[in-house]
Amino acid sequence: MREAELNYPNWLDHPDPWTEAEYLALDETGNRIELIDGGLWVSPQPVSGHQDLSSLLDALLRPVARAAKLRSSQAINVRLGVDRIVVPDITVADRARTVTTAEAREVVLVAEITSPSNAAVDRIFKRKLYAEARIEWYLLVEPNHPTYDAVALQLLRLRGKHYVEHAAAEHGETLTSELPFPIEISTEALLDF
Repeated sequence: MREAELNYPNWLDHPDPWTEAEYLALDETGNRIELIDGGLWVSPQPVSGHQDLSSLLDALLRPVARAAKLRSSQAINVRLGVDRIVVPDITVADRARTVTTAEAREVVLVAEITSPSNAAVDRIFKRKLYAEARIEWYLLVEPNHPTYDAVALQLLRLRGKHYVEHAAAEHGETLTSELPFPIEISTEALLDF
């Protein structure tokens, strides 16, 4: 079979580091594609439990973000720096409604929901990237895989060059914080699907 018959996109044959312009010119796919230092990071579309959890978290954050004159969005591009564009599960930012890529300086909070295939990336690598970009708040959501019948939350705040725990909630508890805006997230409400 020839490559065209396999229906592979031509971006798989890109020999050089990717530029931001090339990355932004990619057509939408069924995968999450992120640009990290000239390389493409491709993640498969999340499972339905992950997506349900993301939708419920966004629904809980959206009204409190709007009250703080911010926007909560699922899976939008966030430019962390030159040739670094990531797609957090949830982004809360001071941005216009029509912006397709939020700048790190506009982002107040990012949230990542771990998946079995990317938990270490969210816990370690993305955490480092967000800290380097000076995003002050990071919400890490840890569902019980593969059943999604329990979830734990950890709200991290940037101190110097690293995140430290600001608040946390185990399954059955509620995460509360007055910063970066009033937050009250019941772990049980996140599993109401």
